[in-house]
Formats: sequence, structure tokens, C-alpha cells
Amino acid sequence: MLETNSQLQSELTEWRERVESIAATLSAHSAESVRLRMLAPASVAALEEIEAFKLSGPPEVGGLAAHPTTQLEAFIELTRADVSAG
Repeated sequence: MLETNSQLQSELTEWRERVESIAATLSAHSAESVRLRMLAPASVAALEEIEAFKLSGPPEVGGLAAHPTTQLEAFIELTRADVSAG
């Protein structure tokens, strides 16, 4: 768990950068996700690459235990790139 506001800001910055690094991929495959009625394989691969599926899980099961604020901000940014991914 984060102990200081500085640590939270650092975590938020890291996740914004992670999401930004895949935003173009998510956007490019958004129509495919709609057509498939599930996330396009390229979108899933991009989310796995940045460990988005581990964001809220506890470390005991391989999760990253991100702060709730970080989780929310990451989901918002993912949704901006592709509503299906958020």
C-alpha cells in the first residue's frame, strides 16, 4: 500500500504512461472489438503487456495492488482510448 502522496503521484504517472503506450492500439482495434462483441485479440495483448489485468489484484495472487485512485484513473484513460477496454 502506498504511504505518501508522492508515492501515489508516482504510481499515477506510471499508469498514465502505460496506458498512453497502448492507447493507439486500443483505438485502432475498437471497431473490431465492437464487431466481435469482445475485446479484439490485439487489445487483449496490449492490456496484458502493461499488466492491466493485474492492476487491482493482491500481490498474494500475482496482482499489483494499485491504489484505488490509480485504478480509477487507469480505467478512465483506457475508456478514452476504447470504451470497450475501460
